[in-house]
Amino acid sequence: STEDEQMQKYLEEERTAEEAARAMRERIEARKRDMANQKKGTEDEQMQKYLEEERASEEAARAMKERIEARKKDLASKKKSEEEAQMQKYLEEERAAEEAARAMKERIEARKRDLANQKKGTEDEQMQKYLEEERASEEAARAM
Repeated sequence: STEDEQMQKYLEEERTAEEAARAMRERIEARKRDMANQKKGTEDEQMQKYLEEERASEEAARAMKERIEARKKDLASKKKSEEEAQMQKYLEEERAAEEAARAMKERIEARKRDLANQKKGTEDEQMQKYLEEERASEEAARAM
């Protein structure tokens, strides 16, 4: 009977030890799973963070490229406008010079005509004077 009790006690202790060992194994497995999940969570978080930084970096690069392109366009447009303005100014100066040359030519032609008319007038006057003197001389000769 005592032997049975001892055997019973031994089996009980054995069961308790096995139960404790099983519980310990389960806790260890659960802890391993938790740590793996935690590690995976941290890795996922880091990957997410990396991807967001990568996207932000690409967006910044794209925005910078757009600003550079816009600036190039502005400069090209400004340069084109300046060139057009200079060409316009040149053409206006050219027209003004041509107009001045034409006006000068007209004044010279008018002056030539005036001088020719004046000369013709003087010649006509002298011819008239000469003819009068000639007539006077003929009359004087006739009167003698």
